[in-house]
Amino acid sequence: MRDPLAAFFDLEVMKPFIFADDPEIAAEIEGLKNKLKFRSWSQDSDALLHNLELKVYNQDGCTPYAIATYIMTEAYYTRKAWEPLASAYRGFCWPVPEWVNVFVEHASADGRSDLVEKIWRNVAEKTKLQFLESYAERQAYPNLEDVRNGSEQAKINALAAYDNLAAFYRATEIEDRLAETVAAREMLKREAFRKPLAESLHLKIDEVAFWGLLQDVHANSASDELDPTALLVRLEEFSGPSIRKFYSLYAKNMKRLYHWNVWALAYAARGGCSDDAFHDFRVALITKGNPDLVDLAIEHPEEAARYLIKGENMAEWSMYSTCLAAYLARTGQVLKDISTDLSEPRGLEWDEHEFEKSYPKLLAVFA
Repeated sequence: MRDPLAAFFDLEVMKPFIFADDPEIAAEIEGLKNKLKFRSWSQDSDALLHNLELKVYNQDGCTPYAIATYIMTEAYYTRKAWEPLASAYRGFCWPVPEWVNVFVEHASADGRSDLVEKIWRNVAEKTKLQFLESYAERQAYPNLEDVRNGSEQAKINALAAYDNLAAFYRATEIEDRLAETVAAREMLKREAFRKPLAESLHLKIDEVAFWGLLQDVHANSASDELDPTALLVRLEEFSGPSIRKFYSLYAKNMKRLYHWNVWALAYAARGGCSDDAFHDFRVALITKGNPDLVDLAIEHPEEAARYLIKGENMAEWSMYSTCLAAYLARTGQVLKDISTDLSEPRGLEWDEHEFEKSYPKLLAVFA
């Protein structure tokens, strides 16, 4: 069985940092291991990187993040903390990094095929959604060679991801899901997106239904993150116009949250926040299904902070691709994308160097 550390790192390169013959560094490493909660990879990573003044992080030749990741990987595999590792690895598209395959080997050997299934299903679904986004771009720009080539490669990756999932079901002899996966792959290959569905329930999407649907899906997710696959299944119950309305309400709230106060909330909660991370943070706020939390984030970020966890995982998937897949399944047509940003954030701009003075109460919540 392959060494999980070898999958991440060149062990010869890491030796001077992790196996240094230095009692102070050895004590620091043990102290860092004692900080691990084994519930969330991102939260444990934040905890280990909280104090970059430690001697173990200040050696030439390797970044603090690589050192922390090495320590966490060794500890997680020793502890057999499969659930948080599976959650961390589920966000990849095909082809997956080598360490995901190493995790699958170890988790399978320990009898956790349930987690392996979740990883491979999520990889297949996320790769499919990535292809659907490229498919929509190809429909919009059919004469651009780069767009066509990109879409074709995305399709190849999606088919390979479904082949991988089918291989898992063959090996585990789960016949019903194997048949379902093979059928889904065939539809993807033929680009037959409008699949046979039960008659629409004639449900209508308005503000109340929008938040209620998100709240329901979020409440039934295995973690604090909304499950995009579960949301897709629910959206497919609606008519095409209702799915389009759902996406427009999502875009409307993303624009509402494009506010300097909300960016400050994200900055304090994450210990910094880039443009892309701010987008993901807003998605995460909306998908909690709580409109009052959205209002608080805009008007009173220090109050909204009390409902968030420092370093909490953020959304790493596209709401557009999920709505696009549902719309294709219902209508066979491509859903038009809508901008989710404004030209500039609303509210009072703050300076990163003066952040502590601008939002002392907000920082105090996450202290």
